Amino acid sequence: GIRDIGVTGVQTCALPILIIDDSMVSIQMTAGYVQLNNQCDISVATSGEEVFELFDKITPQIVLLDVKMPEIDGFDICREIKGNSSWANAPVIFLSASNDQQHIDKAFEVGGSDYLMKPIDTDILNQTVKKYLI
Repeated sequence: GIRDIGVTGVQTCALPILIIDDSMVSIQMTAGYVQLNNQCDISVATSGEEVFELFDKITPQIVLLDVKMPEIDGFDICREIKGNSSWANAPVIFLSASNDQQHIDKAFEVGGSDYLMKPIDTDILNQTVKKYLI
């Protein structure tokens, strides 16, 4: 669970936060923002294939998922996550540069818990992550 450390508001996570993005720059920025306010292990995948390889290795607490990915897009990755018994309960927060209402609707249809616009607002990202920390 969450353990509050003093008055800093920094929280520790029992499980890792998984960031899925095909851009290492985006991953590093997102991880930096999340780790600033939460003492969480960060796991990373840069493709759907890498995500599926992690199914038996980790159980993420939260998944931060880019919509636009090569080969397998974020929507299909989310469907696979929600279909995996050990990962199904992990909230999936979509990160996207698109404010297309069809994309937003689809994100929730496939099981997403939240949808944040890129460029990511660090305060909103951290509030959203905190909301889903167990």
